[in-house]
Amino acid sequence: MKNENEYDNTSTPADSEQTYEDITFTFEDETDTIEPTIHEDDEVEEVDTLEENKKMLSEVLSKKSALDSQETDDQEVPESAVENSSDSLLSTVDKNLNSNNSEDIILRANPTLGFNDVSYARNKKEEPIINNFSAKFYTGRTYAIKADNSAQVAALLGVTICFTLPQNGSITIKGTNIASLDHAKTRLNRLGIIPQKFALRPDLTAVENLTYVMSASNRNFLRPIKDIALALLEQCGYNGGSKIISDVAPVEQRIASIARAIACEPEIIIADDPLRDLNNEDANRVSDLLNNLAKNTWPQRVEYANHKHCIIILTQNDSYTGICDETLTL
Repeated sequence: MKNENEYDNTSTPADSEQTYEDITFTFEDETDTIEPTIHEDDEVEEVDTLEENKKMLSEVLSKKSALDSQETDDQEVPESAVENSSDSLLSTVDKNLNSNNSEDIILRANPTLGFNDVSYARNKKEEPIINNFSAKFYTGRTYAIKADNSAQVAALLGVTICFTLPQNGSITIKGTNIASLDHAKTRLNRLGIIPQKFALRPDLTAVENLTYVMSASNRNFLRPIKDIALALLEQCGYNGGSKIISDVAPVEQRIASIARAIACEPEIIIADDPLRDLNNEDANRVSDLLNNLAKNTWPQRVEYANHKHCIIILTQNDSYTGICDETLTL
């Protein structure tokens, strides 16, 4: 008898339904719904306030030192001491921002992805599946969100990738409410999605899966998309060759789905329990890949995805506690 949790290699349809308990989301073929657009205005630019904050901090320190010197009758604070104090503090800020510790976020204006008192229910008569969930997620870190059941995972995935909207609260990408964004383009260009099912078309090779989504994005790529797809798969350690996806091992399917998720250069990756049903060796391959993506710590020089990402894993178990930088409970 087939284990109901076994990774499904045979389901295909581009227009398919993924059902978790009583919640159903329809995964549509994005190529049928997206009109050609100019991509230059698609991205929401992150406001870089670091230099401005450093300048303000330096001015405050200088003014404070000047006031202190006025209050001291017999002592004068040398100008060099003020400069050294300011430089020392700013150096500390720089050091923290360049590290991978939680202090990285101290001067960032907006989180990469933010949940602000988000609630979701199937209808107004039922109890919320998600109730007043708030969290901030930043680039360069990996997160696990532990849910109690599959309904919570489905609801959180649905509101995050714009298949549905929360009844209360808001979800933001770099300060912009996703409700105001084009949802199809957000899924294609700003969010990399790795669901348990329907992540790949099993009748296509891994290269064809990547070029399929890249073509649908309407982006302008600097090189032929097939060349980029081949380079991304090699970079991610894919070993499935030119076989169609239904004929490769589950771990190779998972790695191909990660490569597909980053093919259009999103900064945020949402993954539905990517280590499920993998043995320890294969799980280590996938977790190492996700960490390299998050922190841009590739073991070799890479041409693509060579920047930090925000990795968010949705799960129902505790297996990610020692793998991710932070674990939250829904």
